[in-house]
Amino acid sequence: MENNGISLDIIDTYLYYHFGDGTFDGKGKNRVSSEEYKKSHQNDIDLFNKRVNNNKIVEKAIERFVITGTNSKYGIDAICLGIPNDYLWITKADIIKVLKYKINEYSTGIHFSSLFCQPQARNLNYNPLYEKKRFCVQVKWYSLFDDILLNMYLKNSSQDC
Repeated sequence: MENNGISLDIIDTYLYYHFGDGTFDGKGKNRVSSEEYKKSHQNDIDLFNKRVNNNKIVEKAIERFVITGTNSKYGIDAICLGIPNDYLWITKADIIKVLKYKINEYSTGIHFSSLFCQPQARNLNYNPLYEKKRFCVQVKWYSLFDDILLNMYLKNSSQDC
């Protein structure tokens, strides 16, 4: 991430959030939920979000987490949401536009526009079956449906994202 203009202190801020155990490597003894972590570290999360929610970094996050991923050399053309004969869709270009449009929306979680970044599992009960998942990052687009509708509205109202 340093190549993208993100300093080590901001990377550490994410790692402290990710593990929620007071460390940046997941070796702490006292793990807390994300909600508990936010109670005492919301200012750090807000600073992280302020620093990473800019066009350059959000575009890279969109490319990595939505468009191409790690296993595709081609990427996607569009996302379809629904079932046959009853679906909505959004093109790759419109995904980029709508997510860049929402860069400055506030949220209490770590995010790149509408893409929320979190550990796959905090494993608060120390279950050995889920311990490896503490070291995995997952990105969720909770507002996908709403963002597709927003894109449709903006196109129909002649407003530009």
